[in-house]
Amino acid sequence: MVPNLPDELWLLIFQEYISKAEGAWIPPESHSTTGPFVLSAVSANWRRICLSNWAIWSTIFISFPLYQRRNHLDGPTLDAEERFQAHIDALKLWIQRAGGSKLWLAYWMDEETFDFQSESAEQIAQIVVDNAPKIRKLNMWAFSECWYPLLSGVSFPVLERMEIAVPELVRFLDGGIAGRSLTEFTPLDLEKCPLLSSVDITGSPKLHSGIILPWTQIDDLTIRHVDLADITEVLDLMPNLRRCRFYLPWGYDEWEGGDAVEVLEENYAGQRRQGSKALEVLRIGDMIGMGVHALLGCVPLGLTHLEIDFNEQFQPDNDGSVLLPVLPFSDSLKILVIKGYTFGKGEADPIPSQHNQGEWDTLLDAFSKLSKLEELEVGLGEGSRTMDDATFARTFTLPGILPKLTRLRLGVPKLVSDQTLLDFLHYRRHSLLPQGASRDCTMIQEVVIVPETPHDLAAGTLAEIEILQRGGARANQVTELREEMGLRFCK
Repeated sequence: MVPNLPDELWLLIFQEYISKAEGAWIPPESHSTTGPFVLSAVSANWRRICLSNWAIWSTIFISFPLYQRRNHLDGPTLDAEERFQAHIDALKLWIQRAGGSKLWLAYWMDEETFDFQSESAEQIAQIVVDNAPKIRKLNMWAFSECWYPLLSGVSFPVLERMEIAVPELVRFLDGGIAGRSLTEFTPLDLEKCPLLSSVDITGSPKLHSGIILPWTQIDDLTIRHVDLADITEVLDLMPNLRRCRFYLPWGYDEWEGGDAVEVLEENYAGQRRQGSKALEVLRIGDMIGMGVHALLGCVPLGLTHLEIDFNEQFQPDNDGSVLLPVLPFSDSLKILVIKGYTFGKGEADPIPSQHNQGEWDTLLDAFSKLSKLEELEVGLGEGSRTMDDATFARTFTLPGILPKLTRLRLGVPKLVSDQTLLDFLHYRRHSLLPQGASRDCTMIQEVVIVPETPHDLAAGTLAEIEILQRGGARANQVTELREEMGLRFCK
């Protein structure tokens, strides 16, 4: 215990602890509670601080115990009933101690074993309803259609963000999709949320779930386990969407992806670029290679930030199948991040251009067209296939190639030679230009190169980098290729 620490400092420490979701959960198989309950039980002084500050209690993360255990078909045991009710009582006390604060309420339970239809379980939904006027963030990571009558039509006047697992449900079988079923219940109406702008949905938000939200006012969206074929409908549903993250289902394979691609191409042929014209940021997780062209062909032009993380098992055929669908966004795209795929696998169908330099043609040609790009993160080569010095120079030190680039992160099998690296840094940092000379590119601010093979820089190279540092690039220890500098190099 730190003696005589002012209450204000303890309060900041407590709030930092509570802000970590992992530190605020009530364990599902425990009689004890965590979060502010633990803090308030340490000492009389800590209890006084906790009970006199509503803000400590305004972030509520609670995980309910198994109300009906697996392999127990006759209903919950008395012990399970008591533990469940103890968690309900703790939740009510938690909210009571939050006073008039706006709440962040998140709960979870094992939906496969939880008896949603029991009167005891419905207490959870009723608590949400009773406190709706002061809930600012709501995470309903599990609930059932049988709660729809309780929740439907409820007004959430201060709700800004919602995370919801819609019970369509996406069913999983051995890691793959076993199917999706339409709900037979009256749609859940959550439209009375005048401040709601950010939504995180597990499942499809329209075709299957029957959940109604104020779609036109949502500008930030995350959808998990979404079918590729549903994405264009999602974009049409939310005309003011600015930031969007899509994560394809676990176990989504090329057979299912092929069906989805066929749907996209059939339904949207001649009607491409549907949906929100305000969309700026698009992130796609667990993407299958064959779906990139069909999906990006339906996304409205105007993206400034595009991030694609590919499924390791279902890779794109070649560099062109990744880059060709990106080029229509060249007039607006400022940030491009490609994960789960490495470029330089050889091309049979490069982008038409005057460049003819072998297997890296597609990459170089694409970079010559992405003239507005400011930040780039890609992998270049793998194993014995890597960029040689000449190709690296053509890609990153040629006038007209990525002229606006300010941040670059590269994963490479091995680092290029010291001289090629220095030439790149001098060119991108304008260090060799005479006073008043015109610049062919924007001065780069951050470079992170991550080689698979460690690389020691020569003493002369380090000396020249130090000169660049004095010229404005902030740096610390470069000798060991460390981070924490404006020009960063990582092993």
